[in-house]
Amino acid sequence: MVLMVHLVLYGVVPNHPRLMVYLRSLMWSGWSGVDLFFVLSGFLITGILLDSRSSTNYFKSFYMRRVLRIFPLYYFAVITTAIATPLLFTTHPFLRDFYPSKLGWLSYFFYYHNWWIPLKEHQARILGPLWSLGVEEQFYLLWPACVWLTPSRYLKWVCLSGISVALVARYAWAAPSGTAEIILTSTLTRLDTLLAGGFMAIAMRDKGPLSKVKKYSLPVFTVATVGIGLIAVVGHEAWSRGHYTQTIGFTLYAAAYACIVLWGALQNGTGSLLDRFLNVPVLRMFGKYSYGVYVYHGPILLYWRTRFIKQAWYGESLGISLLVCGFLISASLAVAMVSYKILENPFLRLKDRFEVRQASAKPGGQAAGL
Repeated sequence: MVLMVHLVLYGVVPNHPRLMVYLRSLMWSGWSGVDLFFVLSGFLITGILLDSRSSTNYFKSFYMRRVLRIFPLYYFAVITTAIATPLLFTTHPFLRDFYPSKLGWLSYFFYYHNWWIPLKEHQARILGPLWSLGVEEQFYLLWPACVWLTPSRYLKWVCLSGISVALVARYAWAAPSGTAEIILTSTLTRLDTLLAGGFMAIAMRDKGPLSKVKKYSLPVFTVATVGIGLIAVVGHEAWSRGHYTQTIGFTLYAAAYACIVLWGALQNGTGSLLDRFLNVPVLRMFGKYSYGVYVYHGPILLYWRTRFIKQAWYGESLGISLLVCGFLISASLAVAMVSYKILENPFLRLKDRFEVRQASAKPGGQAAGL
């Protein structure tokens, strides 16, 4: 979904014939793929934390496994881009406009670029899509302690409270004037999307709440999707993230995607139509390499645009554009696959050293380490 919206954003997809206008609109809606990513991440991370809460190495296991999964690829991409881009300035001076400042690069290294970009540089730059990873890392810093300290019966209320706080914060920031970018990228205003996934993970582990959530999931999904449609059509925000999208819209996306993630989890292994669809090999392949595709595709698309934007066929020829789209998607996937095998896999094999160690029972029913 994110690939689709960026192919439109970089002008690869032509705006004619008329059929392409509708296709571009459909591809543009792919920006909400990040919302689906946040919900899925909140669901998976919260599930991991809940299942390991009684372990003796709760924090160490979680953080070390996250470091081994995320850091090698992330820092390789950041450092490589920081070195390679200036070397291309002489042949492609256009890239200067997308090169961060020194403090901007520092924000990437310490994962606060999701705040720095909208507040200071006001432009996404060459690694702009990585803002979502800043949100993720800040969520990882706070949520494990919250799950560990909060009694299970109260944790779902923490999620609902966080969702409310995010919604109120967006209304507060959206009201005065053009603050769309900070609303899109700040952790505070996107917290509801992550916590919607977390709420579903909590419900999945408690039969009582799960039965209620299952009962109301279809009505919630229906209301959310109708609301999203009204914002796009009646609110005229199909091609923008205007006031309605910035405020209630993000919460509606969170609710809709949370229902989809819940249904996928409940249907897993059942052999249902949804289960078979989610097990289609091409989807599983993209799932396996999605992190690399997400990290690498931005520079790949930008370098392509820089190299060929002055060509007469760029964004004009339908036939060439389709070939280019196929090539750029394939190139992003190919780079991600090579990266996974050469760079990421050696670190991923080290994750076994940080498996969760469950506490052994002590006399009197107490668990060691609790």
